[in-house]
Amino acid sequence: MIGELLAEVRKDHGHTQQDLADLLHISISTVRSWENEKSSPSHEALVSICKLYQVSADYLLGLTDDPKPNYEVKL
Repeated sequence: MIGELLAEVRKDHGHTQQDLADLLHISISTVRSWENEKSSPSHEALVSICKLYQVSADYLLGLTDDPKPNYEVKL
């Protein structure tokens, strides 16, 4: 679930997998692995993704259909 939603959010922001990898200081193969559901982001990476794209972790984890967090995200 997280892979599909992550790819959707990433594309909505006009980012490539390489862009996301660069922003998170990780390898593109890691991003591909997440998006292909072969692995999951660490808690730290998930927080960084949520902050970067201003989405809730609940959304990326498939717990809600509302991508916007119901709290203020501190960058």
